[in-house]
Amino acid sequence: MEGIGIDDYVERKLTWYSLRHFAITCRIRSDVSHLDISHFAGTSVSNIESIYGHWDDAMKRTAAMKNFAIDKSGIIVR
Repeated sequence: MEGIGIDDYVERKLTWYSLRHFAITCRIRSDVSHLDISHFAGTSVSNIESIYGHWDDAMKRTAAMKNFAIDKSGIIVR
């Protein structure tokens, strides 16, 4: 990883797999099609959807609820 400018990869506990995961996650968040992601990652669309699909839903939910707080009486706007 030093060859790509990541000198502190040991301290950050980075692996080549974690960089692959980061790249796929960034593309999902940028609305790149799952078909295109599967081609560059060398895996199937179903694999992308099964591994990363729930993360995509969670990220969308977090973004949608950013300005709201939920308590036991319902949803309250901040």
